[in-house]
Amino acid sequence: MPSPRQTKTRTRLAPEERRVQILECAARLITSEGLDVLNMERVAEEAGVSKALVYAYFESRKGLLGQLLEADLSRIQAEQARAALGAQTFPELVKATTHIALAEIEQRGPLLRRLLNEPSLTGAVGLVRMRGHDANARYLARRIQREFGVTYAQALKLTEIGLGLTIAAGELIQRGGARREEIEETTCAMIIGAVSAGAERIRARR
Repeated sequence: MPSPRQTKTRTRLAPEERRVQILECAARLITSEGLDVLNMERVAEEAGVSKALVYAYFESRKGLLGQLLEADLSRIQAEQARAALGAQTFPELVKATTHIALAEIEQRGPLLRRLLNEPSLTGAVGLVRMRGHDANARYLARRIQREFGVTYAQALKLTEIGLGLTIAAGELIQRGGARREEIEETTCAMIIGAVSAGAERIRARR
């Protein structure tokens, strides 16, 4: 009796759709079996295509993993940027962007954790993280500066506190033991409270 992989039929897709499909197949393998088992042949089997076709889109295993990491982090950062632009107040901004970050960690945390810890991707991790982090941090700082009446430099420091709380919440979700909704609500309250209190202390020192 043929195995599930052998019964897969190849579907003709546009080049970008095929690239995305291959990346998602790699993501499923990493999530279910880990990075150690991943090679171009396994990805080809999972995608129902030839190994040569996988190499046509990705020159190497490292290249495939790098593109998968960049696609996921860039998508999350873009979603947060859109949510931030649509928020009318600072609390709305915090709630919208924190929800996106923590929901993504809950859904794709094992994948992201494995990619972020992959030694061969050290340089790519830093570049993608820095690019998105810096852009989002600058926007958040400008909002804090405008809404709380502090300088841009002071707002950047308050921004880093807020982002640090989100990172800590994400790590807590990945360890398990608490509902994401509860952690998200508490994290938002802590960020809003910390930034508000910090801005008040800054203004009081003037």
